[in-house]
Amino acid sequence: MRCSNCGKNLEEGTKFCPVCGNAVPEQTHTMQEPPLTPLRPQAEMHFCPKCGSVVPLNARFCAACGNEQRGVQNTNSVVLILSRYKMYIAIAAVLLVVVILVIAIVSNKDTEKDSDDKSDTIVGTWELVGGYNDNEYVELDEDDRTEWEFKSNNKLRIDDQIGTYTIDDDILTISSKDYDDEDSFRIVKVTRKKLVLEKIGGLATQVVFERQ
Repeated sequence: MRCSNCGKNLEEGTKFCPVCGNAVPEQTHTMQEPPLTPLRPQAEMHFCPKCGSVVPLNARFCAACGNEQRGVQNTNSVVLILSRYKMYIAIAAVLLVVVILVIAIVSNKDTEKDSDDKSDTIVGTWELVGGYNDNEYVELDEDDRTEWEFKSNNKLRIDDQIGTYTIDDDILTISSKDYDDEDSFRIVKVTRKKLVLEKIGGLATQVVFERQ
């Protein structure tokens, strides 16, 4: 059967030409039901927004109701593209999350250095700002605070006194040229901004420094 307007070959049961939209006269000479049209892949079809019938992707009119498929093809193409690439979009999103987590972990490790890096991290000027007394933190007044400067050549300046220091694992030992005694501290915590030392021997007290 052909369209009387444009000559397009039409399937049995077609009411409107999908090319020109011309109404097809109802066929009365046969009682044979039209064969079922196999569904085409989603990439080659869409559905008529008026009646819901399956319409070929390149058809301008719906063969069932004659509705013009204006704008449907473009919409269907966008949906098709998104469906094809949604897996890649999901993979990219997962990779982005992984990259952010890795950056956060590396940044945290750079801030909270481990015991192997304490020799390098402690270098700089620190101010003694407080300490713990019976597990309670006590902040020092401005007049009671002292400044400790750890130099890279193992020299140590505490206010106006000059001494030396060594670090063995997490044990900090300091000495002064003004006296022969040595003081030892355990490095409890050292970051870019905070240093916590615990006195070894006698009362185990912790002192807290802030980087200047």
